[in-house]
Parts: sequence; C-alpha cells; structure tokens
Amino acid sequence: MNIKSKDRILVVAPHPDDESIGMGGVLALYKRQCDVLLLTDGRHGHSSNIDIDENKLIDKRKEEIKKAVEYANIKTLFMLEIEDRMVNANKKKLAQFNIKDYDYIFVPNRYESHIDHKVVYPIVKKMIKKQKAKAKLYEYEVWTTLRCPTDYIDITPVIEIKRKMICCHNSQLEDCDYGEKGIALSNYRGMYAHCNYAEAVTDSSCMIKCELKQKIPLEVIEFIRKIKKKVGK
Repeated sequence: MNIKSKDRILVVAPHPDDESIGMGGVLALYKRQCDVLLLTDGRHGHSSNIDIDENKLIDKRKEEIKKAVEYANIKTLFMLEIEDRMVNANKKKLAQFNIKDYDYIFVPNRYESHIDHKVVYPIVKKMIKKQKAKAKLYEYEVWTTLRCPTDYIDITPVIEIKRKMICCHNSQLEDCDYGEKGIALSNYRGMYAHCNYAEAVTDSSCMIKCELKQKIPLEVIEFIRKIKKKVGK
C-alpha cells in the first residue's frame, strides 16, 4: 500500500468506536486526508447503566465519536444515523453516499461477527462498481481478526493518539476495557510489520487468492512453483 499525500481516504465505521479501534492509527497518521462515515446511532451499545435513556445514549455516543476524531484531526465526520443493528435494512441509505472522490476506502472485514459490520463490505463493493469509483477497497479488523492481512501500517508514532481516541468512548468502556485490548492487537500486528505498533488491513481484491494459499499444503505450492519455473511462466 502506497498512500500518497494527495490521496483521499474514507473509513466506514458501523458504530461509534469502530473507527478508533480498527483505524485510529491510520486516521491519526493521515489526518486531513481522511473522512469518517459513521453508519449507526449506536443505541444498542454496551452500558453498565441499564437505566440510561436510549436517546441519551445516542447523544452521548455521538459526542464521544466527535471528540475521538478531533484527536485525529480528520477532515469530515459524516453521520447517517441508521438505527443500530439495522444497516442491512437501510442499505439504500448507505448506497446513496458519494464515494467517487476517494482513493482508499476502509471497511470492517467480511468475517466480522456483528451483523452491522459484516454487511458493509458487500454493500460498499457494489457501490464502487455502480458509481464507477476509483477507490481501492481494504478491510480492517475490529471484533474479528483478519484471516490473511496483506498490508501493515506502522502506527508507532501515533499510538498514544489512538489510545486517547479509544478512551473517548467511555460509555463503552464501563463494562469491558477493550481499549487496552485494541492497543494489544496493534502491538501484536507490529511484530509482523517489524515495528512496535501496526494496524493490519486486507486488500479485498486479494482475499480469495490469499485464503487459497493458506489452505493449500506447502508441498503443493512448491510443486506448482517448480512447474511454472520449468515451463518458463
């Protein structure tokens, strides 16, 4: 991946906090090149206060994401305000969003466990085709790790900004401090990127090929390489 200074980036976040957990480092690195598209109102998010009014939680989560993206100094935060867990039922609203000006689009990976996460990839993929957009589509990890990352972005210089971004979502940290767990995942990904902290992504166009390689025994792969070398391909 070679993101240039003129490239425009869109991070699609199904819920407030997904942008910080999954792509906080990228947002902090590329700042004003980035926009965030928040899909839902997050009304069904975690909260230890079971008596909290739903509308108050919606407002609180809206303020939390605004504060988080301020740390990253991104260009624009768009909010579609779809009801939480209803992205697929409102996919037309997402499909109407103009993505033609973006060079890179990051979405939650297709194997995410949450329904609002897993439906985003196929919707955005169709949007790129229908709008004839130039964007390269990449998948990131939130609650389900990537099966075969194709790229690692070194976020070591901005790891403390990412930490602060995650901590902005304090309504979600009351039951489980997943902030430190998210940082731990970045630390683990850094091992593969030969740095302290990294975020992993997968080029969506390489996913099938990558998964096939994982399933094919090494002996078979080596045999194919020898055949290709022999026939000069």
